[in-house]
Amino acid sequence: MPNPAEKQIIEQLRSVIAAADQIISRSIYDDLSDVSESDLRLALSRLRAAVERLSSINSSYTRDLKQIDSKGWRGGQGLLMYRGVAQSLLDDMAAGYTRSFQELIHSDVFSDYFDIAEYILDAGYKDAAAVIIGSTLEGHLRNLCRKHGMDVERTTSQGNVPRRQIC
Repeated sequence: MPNPAEKQIIEQLRSVIAAADQIISRSIYDDLSDVSESDLRLALSRLRAAVERLSSINSSYTRDLKQIDSKGWRGGQGLLMYRGVAQSLLDDMAAGYTRSFQELIHSDVFSDYFDIAEYILDAGYKDAAAVIIGSTLEGHLRNLCRKHGMDVERTTSQGNVPRRQIC
């Protein structure tokens, strides 16, 4: 079952795909040759932006967009292909297929740490509970950053050390 963030992503994808479908449905030709260049660009840009924004930088969805571009598919053919990639992301997201095994394990561990912190907090140890929650959140954020291609470490004379500032 999708979490609230995934539900929002699903709704964004549905909206962008529906807008593209409206443009596609106005065409009387399969190749969309009668659709205006501005409408094609609008739909192509929205579909591409949604897929890139809502999937990871190295996902198969993003790679598919790059492959479509590298083959030179533009215009109506490109729009139909971009729409297919966006629909694939939507279907996979709705079915829960976009979470990796590692993310599923982290989710369970994350939940366990919250349960531990809640138990400790109920026992009156607010500082210890805060430390557990803080370190758990930090670890989760680092994993999200890595997944989306953001550097979480910097190289120093002592080797790789975690970045401590978000700027």
